[in-house]
Amino acid sequence: MILEMVILDVKPGQEAGFEVAFSQAQAIIAAMPGYVGHELHHCLEHEHRYLQFSIRVPWAIPWLVPPNR
Repeated sequence: MILEMVILDVKPGQEAGFEVAFSQAQAIIAAMPGYVGHELHHCLEHEHRYLQFSIRVPWAIPWLVPPNR
């Protein structure tokens, strides 16, 4: 299993627009090969920062599967 963490810094005053755009992008994120789930969290220490966590399984990602499988 692969846990991917992304730090997303948003321009001040653009947080609401970012959240709308991210909610629209969730279908694209969910369509990725090996997708298991994802979460978006608003950072407590920095008001303009978000943390995204995605979980994928490598055996469902074609370019990560060993050739003898």
